[in-house]
Amino acid sequence: MVWANIEALYLLLLIPALIALFSAHAWWKQQRLAELGEHTLVRRLVARHSGRKEVLKFALVMMGLTLCIIALARPQWGEKPRTLKREGIDIAVALDISQSMLAQDANPSRLRAAKDELSRVLGQLNGDRVGLVVYAGISFAQSPLTADYGAIQFYLNKLDPGMIPVGGTASGRALIDSIELLTGERLKRGSDEARVASKEHKRAKTQIILLITDGEDHQGDPKEAAELAKERGIRVYTVGFGSDKGEPIPMHDSSGNLTGYKKDRQGNTVYTKLNADQLKEIAETSGGQYFHYEGKGTIANAVTRTLNKLEREELATLLRVQREERFYLALIPGLLLLLLATLIGERRGTHFGLWRRRRKSKDAETRARALLPWLLLPLGAVSVANQGCDALHDALVVSKVTLVERGNARMKEGEAKEALELYLQAEKKVPSTPELHYDLGSARTEADAPEQGVTRLSRAVESQDAELRFKALFNLGVAYFRQEKWEEALEAFKGALRLKPDHEEAKIAYEVALAKVYPPCSELDDDAEENDTRDAPTELAQPKREDLALCGGDDDWYMTPVYPGSIIRARGTFKRLREKEPGDGPMISNPEQLRIAIFGPGDEVLAISQREPEPTEEDAAAQEANQTNKGKEKEETIREIGPLRLTAEMLQVPPPMNEQNAQPALVRVTADEPLEFAYDLEVMVIPPCFALEDDYEDNDTLESAARLEPEAEQPVHICKGDEDWYTIDVEPGEDLFIDVVASVDAETETIPQLEVELMDAAGETRLSETETLSTPVGPLFGVALRASEERRTAVLRVRGVDGEQQGPYTLKIYRYPPCEQGGDDRLEENDSAAKAQDLIRDEGPIRHLRLCPGDQDFYRLDSKKGDKIVLGIKHDELDPEVEAEAPVAMRLMNEAGDTIITESAAVEVPPPAKAPVQRAVATEEVEEDVVYTLEVSSQAEAPRFYHLIPMDGDKAQKRPQDQQQQQDGEQGDEEQEQEQSDQGEQGDEEQDEQQEQQPQPGDEEQDEEQEEQQDEGEASEAEEREAEKQNMKEILENLEDSDNNFQLRKALEDVPNRYIENDW
Repeated sequence: MVWANIEALYLLLLIPALIALFSAHAWWKQQRLAELGEHTLVRRLVARHSGRKEVLKFALVMMGLTLCIIALARPQWGEKPRTLKREGIDIAVALDISQSMLAQDANPSRLRAAKDELSRVLGQLNGDRVGLVVYAGISFAQSPLTADYGAIQFYLNKLDPGMIPVGGTASGRALIDSIELLTGERLKRGSDEARVASKEHKRAKTQIILLITDGEDHQGDPKEAAELAKERGIRVYTVGFGSDKGEPIPMHDSSGNLTGYKKDRQGNTVYTKLNADQLKEIAETSGGQYFHYEGKGTIANAVTRTLNKLEREELATLLRVQREERFYLALIPGLLLLLLATLIGERRGTHFGLWRRRRKSKDAETRARALLPWLLLPLGAVSVANQGCDALHDALVVSKVTLVERGNARMKEGEAKEALELYLQAEKKVPSTPELHYDLGSARTEADAPEQGVTRLSRAVESQDAELRFKALFNLGVAYFRQEKWEEALEAFKGALRLKPDHEEAKIAYEVALAKVYPPCSELDDDAEENDTRDAPTELAQPKREDLALCGGDDDWYMTPVYPGSIIRARGTFKRLREKEPGDGPMISNPEQLRIAIFGPGDEVLAISQREPEPTEEDAAAQEANQTNKGKEKEETIREIGPLRLTAEMLQVPPPMNEQNAQPALVRVTADEPLEFAYDLEVMVIPPCFALEDDYEDNDTLESAARLEPEAEQPVHICKGDEDWYTIDVEPGEDLFIDVVASVDAETETIPQLEVELMDAAGETRLSETETLSTPVGPLFGVALRASEERRTAVLRVRGVDGEQQGPYTLKIYRYPPCEQGGDDRLEENDSAAKAQDLIRDEGPIRHLRLCPGDQDFYRLDSKKGDKIVLGIKHDELDPEVEAEAPVAMRLMNEAGDTIITESAAVEVPPPAKAPVQRAVATEEVEEDVVYTLEVSSQAEAPRFYHLIPMDGDKAQKRPQDQQQQQDGEQGDEEQEQEQSDQGEQGDEEQDEQQEQQPQPGDEEQDEEQEEQQDEGEASEAEEREAEKQNMKEILENLEDSDNNFQLRKALEDVPNRYIENDW
């Protein structure tokens, strides 16, 4: 059993009080009788009065009252279903939020007045379903049909012309979307074809569209859409805002300040006028009516009167299960006992007052009339029990103690979950109100569901009651705070303080939220802290540190080891630590308030930067091209030092300079109070050459030559005036190849020019010619010792062409014992298509591969759509007759290796030039991603060494920086690929290119005209593409600011690619 109104049981405490009062009254009467005189005389005077009947009558009244109080507490057990019906009409509101609605010929603007009138209409609806369609240059359904007017009001408050990035006014499309919203159909744009609505979509008998706009439609035919509405039994009521005189459209910045008025593409001020004729035509076409806004409340009153005349229909039937009321089981006996008490007389000799001796017939008639209601009361109770308890409950209970009040009591006791259950029960019985939304939001927040609390409290904020709005904003801030959404919480508390500026709790909450959104800079310290003093710097293990925080008055110190002769460069990129708020000053007003300084071991400042570095020509050109940022605050500021060479005097190091002289260099980053920055710091140190010497040093002479390790690749370094000597042992029959590849030196930013020689052990006789060629990473110098007849020691010398060369280089060593001793190359086993090795074509030539007699090598080539494969092979040369009979050949096959696509052909160039490869294989541009298998083979009985050289376009034929430059221009890219595809001797390529650039005398004028026309066409296309990209960028930026509006994003997916002339 459950008590629905358990608080009523407290009334039972009155029963003992009444009994005590009755007892006291009886004692008092006895005392008064005793005071009257002789006891016998008094007894005769009161002989007809019965004390027992008086007690009995009082007892019956007390029992009757007790049972009535129990009935008032509403005992319940068992359950029964209950059917609820809701009637109304369907209303689709199509609201124009284009820029023209910002005109101020309605107070304060057309859009604001329209939203106010809609709010008044919503306040007068009861049971009707309302949907919301929003439009400007595009249209979308913001809210489906709902009877929750708080949700519609919530959306109305968020509407703003800036939320739709596509300008214009598409009233026709808005009407189509409204028809779809009401009918559940999906209409094809521009036609009356439709998809049948879902059976689950229940339409009201009466459906209307309320089109609210200024009538300026530049993009469609709303009359045609009105005819579609009429065919479906939907009336369109139009509401016009504005005047016939015309009004300019104000434009505002992000802070709400007026910046000017809307101008068209010719620079003329736009004046927007009300097109009442079109709105009247739309209304008449569909059987609706036109309304004109004349002032506050005119539209709300007129629309409400019209809606009240429309026929309503049952929209929904709800079946709810409720507990069975059993209060009548106590109420009926209680009423009968009270009735019985009235029938008992207080005189002796009578049993019931009904049969007392009548003195007058008039008295009998009066008593009968008085008795009649008491006789009918039990019958009424039985009737109520049969029909249900709702009517009696509403009359006797709801006005006294409601579910909401009980929920409020639970909230005061800290029982949020129990209160939430009571509020939800109340919501099922009565329409939702701002007050109930507030109670539900507060309870959900306290019941650890702040996300749902935000939804409810947001609706409560719409209340016209200032006190309720304050409480809703305050609790909304609490709900956001519990979700750690600090900025939203701050805004909510700020709104509460606007209503009650002196409210202490709101002040405290606002300050706490403010500290979360804008915590003290000291709480935002990075992971490099604590580095506030020179004695506790942060060591820079990596050259660059990101996401650092700098607080004014709190220095940041960093340390990196350096050698005398090192070159150091420090660069700091600074931004605002927090997002800029309205009213904030510039990021930095005086450049000298932000500084970077470099210190040596002492206190002396070696260098300092307290201003922006001078812009390079590229930076100046970029700033000039970027017109959109003119007049705006720079998003970042830079402080830069260097490159600075640190001398021995600066570092206080006595000679000689060597790797033992490392000293700490300190970098200090400083800002004046109260500035604060987020910044990235990059400290680049280029050590002197002696600090970069490799493990082979000292190997500067033949006598101190270092023995080469067997690793295939070994990075080493050469300094100015230095020579590097190496020795390597060669076994009988062994083939030795050594490649030396030079790289860019970080200090000089140049590639060292080297001389490479392979000599005998005495360093007197050269054993090999030096091959020189260019690779993507730098020049390559190759030497070889083929098939040594005996075991010997070879000497390799690497030196600069002059005493000023320095920088890194890499030694690549390839050693091959005879084939019969297993002298495979590094890519074996790859003797079949199934074992093919991946061939990477964008890393330059694949050098020093080997074919043993009877061997075949297979490689796998991945090719993307649009690629052209051009692959050359360069190999050692045998006797011309042997070479002709058994060349090193290539065959390009399918992935499985069972179908030949093309075979290599000899590459021949006119003498005296020499081809870079002997044979090559090529394909046309592939139409889809494909995998090829390459076979390399030779019928020669001697081992063959070869290099595979990719020659297809940008595959390892250009340096990385050249490739980047190629990608900057599509046309240049195609020309370069064509030049690379037409492989031939390099001198011929240059000659062909020069010939192509020389115009024919007779065609010069015609070519110039064609080139001018082509340039104009290309420029026009480029401008259109750039405009389209900029437009899309603006759309995406606006989408980010539109509160992740799903309906808007969906509508933008279907935006046609069209030009809108009048985008207001």
